[in-house]
Amino acid sequence: MKKFLLTVLISIYSMLIFSQNGTVIDKTGESQPFCKVIAPDLGISTYCDFDGKYFIDVPDGTLLEFQYISYETTYAISRDSLIVILKDISIDLNNYDM
Repeated sequence: MKKFLLTVLISIYSMLIFSQNGTVIDKTGESQPFCKVIAPDLGISTYCDFDGKYFIDVPDGTLLEFQYISYETTYAISRDSLIVILKDISIDLNNYDM
């Protein structure tokens, strides 16, 4: 029984150490639901929820990539309670010939 309890405590502790969370917003402060969050070095990915919040099981200091339609891909180093601000992709339509 002691071994089982110790195993459970170690599992919970390791989840707390490796679980990172954060929020993805745009420059106006609007949350970005369903933004894709990727840890390319580890091959792990997840999506933000409706409030722009994400949870990903990676250690502190892991490179994260944030992808969302009509926004530039953004990179950040993981840490708990990270807030990522996405930048709009700007396209100058005046330079295109019709």
